[in-house]
Amino acid sequence: MFGFAPAIVNSMVGHVSMATAGLLPVIVSLNIAAWTTTKRRRVGIGLGLAALAQVLIGEEILFQAGLATFVMLVVQLLSRPKTFWSAVPGALWVYAWALAVFLPLAAYPLYTQLFGPMRSQDSPFWIDYFAADLTSFTTRSENIWNGPANEIAALPGGGPAEHLVYLGLPLLLTCLAMILLRQADPRVRAAGAGFVTFAVLSMGGTLWVHGEQTKLAMPYHLLGKVPVLERALPSRLGVVTAMFAAALLALALDALACSARSSARTLAAAGLVGLVAVTLLPRPLAVEPVPDIPRYFSTAARELPHGTRAFVVPVATPHHTEPMRWQQAADFSYSTPDGYFLAPSGEERRTLIGVNPGPIEQVFVSLEEDGTVPAITPELSQALWKQLDDWGVTTVILGPSVHFQQHADLLTRFLGEPRVDADGVKVWFLAPA
Repeated sequence: MFGFAPAIVNSMVGHVSMATAGLLPVIVSLNIAAWTTTKRRRVGIGLGLAALAQVLIGEEILFQAGLATFVMLVVQLLSRPKTFWSAVPGALWVYAWALAVFLPLAAYPLYTQLFGPMRSQDSPFWIDYFAADLTSFTTRSENIWNGPANEIAALPGGGPAEHLVYLGLPLLLTCLAMILLRQADPRVRAAGAGFVTFAVLSMGGTLWVHGEQTKLAMPYHLLGKVPVLERALPSRLGVVTAMFAAALLALALDALACSARSSARTLAAAGLVGLVAVTLLPRPLAVEPVPDIPRYFSTAARELPHGTRAFVVPVATPHHTEPMRWQQAADFSYSTPDGYFLAPSGEERRTLIGVNPGPIEQVFVSLEEDGTVPAITPELSQALWKQLDDWGVTTVILGPSVHFQQHADLLTRFLGEPRVDADGVKVWFLAPA
């Protein structure tokens, strides 16, 4: 139920690092084991290696695992304080082994991220931009088998990739029933506290209801002022909510099928699984053919002079990233001013998504969208040349696109005849190559 939860399936649309969350329950389980095991070195080394692997895959999931563990430890401390404090010395040994493995190998990547030249000081999103709507827990996306639900378009956030809290009514009611009826079970108490905590936090700083932002402040409003948490996206805590929901479902099946060996309970357990599965069963992901990369980028482009700065057409945008694949195929032999990335800008190091489009991007993005070739006026020509000069561009590369011929005509009028015209690629050199 967790491995194919909507939080995971929807992440596969655009956030592979969020979808590869298989180590989340592993790390949480190792953290639990840290407080009970007698094999402290083995558990500590395993925890250190799992944490290291998750940092290199996507540290967002490691951060979530830490929060999930913290919530469960607080529940244990409040429920059984004597047991908690007696386990502290053993747990500290486990964490010492984990840090001995983790820190030497993770120190450089983390240092580069936090203090390196590409560090940023903020998030490009305001705190509630990717927050879960209250109705998101029962609103399906088009990636669910019995979807789509038209209402998802009205919810806040960036499409299915950020709608991560859908559980469906059967699973939601099962979780709530377990929390209310099985509080005596410490496993239910811990999983239930995690479920409620992360479901509430995923809704962000203010409550959204069916696409409308209310004035009701939510707990995340306070956490949003804490360093690191201020840059987190609340809706992504839906992945942890899904993990705890799966745990509560497993505990419900345990209570139904294992406490008494009766056929009625077994049938009830099977029925519950079937009912939940019907509401969560994912559709096969929609796929698109990947265009072939022109041969030029894996051959001649790799021989471009060191330090080449290229303006590539069509312009790389969040909706058209093929030019970034071309740059990779060329083994990054050239740098380019456009792309889909997060990077700091200015003295304040404010984070931007890509770059602010200038005159030349506006011309070519507009052409790519509607095929309209603008008139090359003296003013426009001067603005285009100035932007290329400011970037230090030495090469202009035109690759395959929907409006390839219009692009080629415009660039030829602007730059003259290309020096390279082969394999569906045209190249202009603005300085001796």
